[in-house]
Amino acid sequence: MKLTLSLAALDHPCVEDRADIYAALVEALVDINRQYLRREKRIGFSHLLYESSIVYVRYPEEWQDIPSMLSTRRGDCKDLVAWRIAELRERGCDARVHVIFTEHPEKDEFHLQVAIHEPDPRSVLNVITIEDPSDIVKKLPPQWSRKLQENLEKNK
Repeated sequence: MKLTLSLAALDHPCVEDRADIYAALVEALVDINRQYLRREKRIGFSHLLYESSIVYVRYPEEWQDIPSMLSTRRGDCKDLVAWRIAELRERGCDARVHVIFTEHPEKDEFHLQVAIHEPDPRSVLNVITIEDPSDIVKKLPPQWSRKLQENLEKNK
């Protein structure tokens, strides 16, 4: 099913406001992905982003949930981030959307990453690790997940 949103708020002149809107949209996709992961876990399936053979393809107008990415075998930064955050939250991690704004002469552009917050035992502060699923997926060899699956099957 395709869904079209008209979001005039994304035309707001304040960069931080636009970044907050993108983050809110990704959070909605994270919730949808978490529901999917829970349903799949109940029936014995587990879909992990870095084992999925999904390739990074930039297409800002389309937003995909996990089943859509598994079907198209592709995703861009917002899709990959929403999947990875859903995965991490299902494991109990405090993972959040990290928005990076980059300015181009013709248009604004956002790049999304995952910020993983972990308590620092030596401090009252959290340690924040930034993970870029787009970059990680680009570096994975195309056959990586197939080989991993074969090895898992052999070791059963």
